Amino acid sequence: MKPVQAEAFVDDYLRRLDAAAWMLSPDRRTELATEIRDHIEAALRSAGSRDEVAVRNVLERLGRPEEIVAAAMETPPAAARAKPTATLRAGGLEVATIILFAVGWILYGIGTLVAMGLVWVSHRWTRRDKIVATALVGAPVILLVTQLLALLPFVLAPFAPILAVLGSIAAAIHLGVRASRLSQEDAAR
Repeated sequence: MKPVQAEAFVDDYLRRLDAAAWMLSPDRRTELATEIRDHIEAALRSAGSRDEVAVRNVLERLGRPEEIVAAAMETPPAAARAKPTATLRAGGLEVATIILFAVGWILYGIGTLVAMGLVWVSHRWTRRDKIVATALVGAPVILLVTQLLALLPFVLAPFAPILAVLGSIAAAIHLGVRASRLSQEDAAR
């Protein structure tokens, strides 16, 4: 088999790896693909051949791409192990999210809506953090909307806007505490 055809097996394997790694951050996905490609190249050099049999053996020894991604999710990336405080601390996106949750209600809720988008875009927050922030803001907003649609008794009407503001502030406090704890954990690594 020609080296070009053997290279097609490697390219296919790397495409499957990239598809399996969809939940990793783009930087981590790129780093993982580079690590695996370098490993394949080193293994083929040591095998002394780039024919179909050698390529298939190397890829078989590596294992399924899904297994590699699962292992990569359990192991922090090499860059994070080398410099945890430089790569894992809360950045501008996270700080902006916390600030918008805290004061976004002043802008008639637009800042809070932007903060909701930012919390879900950030790779720093865990899924649990995102769900808690959404619930803290979402439940009072649902209450406010139902009150505006006259679906709630008038007795609860004055509390709906107050609960919406408190939910947004509670989300800011929750994310601020989580950011502080995550930064402390990263510094300890």
